[in-house]
Amino acid sequence: MRWLRERNAFAGVLARLQRARLSQVIQRDIAAILCAEAVIANLPERVGLTPHDTAAVIALYRERVERKRARLQHLREDFPEFYADLESRLTRSAALTRARQYAVGSHHSGDIGAKAFGRIDRRLAGALAALPEQSADGSGPTAVALIARVPLFRGLPESVLAKLAEQAQTVTFLPGDVVIGEGEKGNALYILMHGSVEVVRGTGDAPTRVALLGQGDIFGERALLHDEIRSATVIAVSALTLLRLTRASVRALADEHGEIAARLQSADQARR
Repeated sequence: MRWLRERNAFAGVLARLQRARLSQVIQRDIAAILCAEAVIANLPERVGLTPHDTAAVIALYRERVERKRARLQHLREDFPEFYADLESRLTRSAALTRARQYAVGSHHSGDIGAKAFGRIDRRLAGALAALPEQSADGSGPTAVALIARVPLFRGLPESVLAKLAEQAQTVTFLPGDVVIGEGEKGNALYILMHGSVEVVRGTGDAPTRVALLGQGDIFGERALLHDEIRSATVIAVSALTLLRLTRASVRALADEHGEIAARLQSADQARR
């Protein structure tokens, strides 16, 4: 992921990778809750355990369930559209899978002939394959509203901001992920759509926290002007969604929109 995160050509790959990771975390937690609840329900019937041992094990599993439920609730709040979309997808997938199992059982018992079973199975398999790809979460402030907060672009016409928003990419990160690394070459500005990050400097076991950023905050803006060596590491504190705007896309728009070109020139001169 470190190799992908600051490379423009692979922004789409990174976005799909992060959506897949988020989906896997949610599904693993759901599966862990279901397994733990099954243990809690069946453990009292287990022969050979004392009541004290049974109560202790059940308490451990209940603690696990609560921890997983809490994390799922945080993810539901951080990515409401993504979470709802995944729930809908999992429900449809489970229903179609159960329908196929029922058709197989009916065919084996002789209730459905081979030709009818073949048609049903092909249609159900096609419906499973046609389930839409997991979408990105679109909740929170719009891209235009977020870009309008960037000092470099503040006050630009709505039409120009909309052009910038068209070039921006949405990326997600999970807690503990490094978004940008100190000493790495950067070429993009990041705006927090939701979630939080910490900015740290220094390597080793005890880096120094510089800042804690939340929704609407911006980092990496100097990379829009020149090749920039990142002066700090930014780490995801929670699951988060970022709006990523690259220098290449901004420079390309500057060739078409004089307002952007003037802002870049003014900012460049101010740094000298």
